[in-house]
Amino acid sequence: MEGLRPDLPSMAERGEIRTLHAEVFELRRANEILKFAEPHRERPACKRCRRVRPGYERARAGTHPSEPDPLMALATEVAPGVHRVADGLVNWYLIVDGGEVAMVDAGWPRSWSQVEAALTEIGRSPADVRSVVLTHAHPDHLGAAEAVRERCGATVHVYRDEVDRAHGKAKGSSPFTLVPGLAPHLWRPSAFGFVMHATVRGFMMPTWVTEVESFGSDAPIDAPGRLRAVPTPGHTEGHVALVLEEHGVVFSGDSIATLDVLTRERGARLLPDALNGDPAQTRESLTALGAIDAGLVLPGHGEPFEGTPASAVERARDVDDSGERA
Repeated sequence: MEGLRPDLPSMAERGEIRTLHAEVFELRRANEILKFAEPHRERPACKRCRRVRPGYERARAGTHPSEPDPLMALATEVAPGVHRVADGLVNWYLIVDGGEVAMVDAGWPRSWSQVEAALTEIGRSPADVRSVVLTHAHPDHLGAAEAVRERCGATVHVYRDEVDRAHGKAKGSSPFTLVPGLAPHLWRPSAFGFVMHATVRGFMMPTWVTEVESFGSDAPIDAPGRLRAVPTPGHTEGHVALVLEEHGVVFSGDSIATLDVLTRERGARLLPDALNGDPAQTRESLTALGAIDAGLVLPGHGEPFEGTPASAVERARDVDDSGERA
């Protein structure tokens, strides 16, 4: 039948169209929740908020109690005292060290409520957050860092070559600079879905950090966990991987991922060139990442990689050499 009507989409194209419709439906619902909830979050004690709160809870719960909330981040312990927070298509992490907490990256610009929820889930409060340590300052990792700094009194730690980007002053720090590179991929429903997903969560309107403390790679960072930085430039000029040596964990940021956000393909891989500031340098930095002594790689996108950074790098290079990328 498809041969008789060449104007009809193929079965594969119909499948992609259905996927796009499902993603748009989810994003519309998420956006409605945002519009409903945002005006009331700042004044939780006001009479108006007390009246709408029950409705807000029903809106978050959806039509069925077991339906997942598209805006809710869930914290999972992936190593002793290390919690992964899956915040949509982005991961950020909480390190609990004694009575103090460090965040590794800070989600999306609209992730403050998720920060509160994740802290509550692990039995902590905003007052316990002492530090935010950034792998880099793209808006889906810089995210709520300024809100955490203001509301928790936390210090935001940024690698010395990434400070201007965290302030929004570096060349190319505007998220709009990514648009030309992304445009050729938007025919793909999953890529269009990622752009919509990011937009709903505030990616195009980042809140830059006004005060930061810079660090280098020659000494541990003065933050819970005593992280050590390994420069892995390319995705951004000041990108670093962060090593928690006590538990053999490396936070790889976007130097390597286990989820291609444009195609949704899984497994250790580089992010698409369209998302990397300097694709050649990104590939070169895999050598530094692969030399790290660790047994667990925690990426900014996708599931944890259980294995050494060298193994993750080998697989990423295999994918890159095969051309299996967006």
